[in-house]
Parts: sequence; structure tokens; C-alpha cells
Amino acid sequence: MAVDMSAEINKFGLNVFNTLSKNDYAGLEMLLNPYLDSYGKHKITEEDLSMRFGVFSGMTDVENELTGWVQAYPKS
Repeated sequence: MAVDMSAEINKFGLNVFNTLSKNDYAGLEMLLNPYLDSYGKHKITEEDLSMRFGVFSGMTDVENELTGWVQAYPKS
């Protein structure tokens, strides 16, 4: 089952990367906000949330895109 989760996180990370690369900040919000909401409602653990947001740690050369996201969604 851990292998399935790893594959899911890899697929999710690729989707996040592609969305970020297109500067589709609304798309990023749509991908990530459900996990923030689920965590806030205690439906997923901190570890689950960390795995989703941890996909950013493997990305390189995306600083400009991340800066654009923060500027477009400063409360995100």
C-alpha cells in the first residue's frame, strides 16, 4: 500500500508542478485547498498534509512561479 501512496504523491507532485509551470495559480489553489480544508476538519493527519505540500521540496527553478503565486494569493 505504501507503494500506491508513493505513486499517488508522485502523480500529484507532477500535476502540481505542471500547474505551477503554467502560472495557473487558481489551479494550484484548487489542487491544494481541499487538503488544507481536510486537515482543518481533522479528516487527514499532519503527515498527510505534509506529504502533499512536500512535493514543492523536490522542485527546482520554480522560485519565480512561487513568488507569482504568493503575489496572486497572499493569504494562501
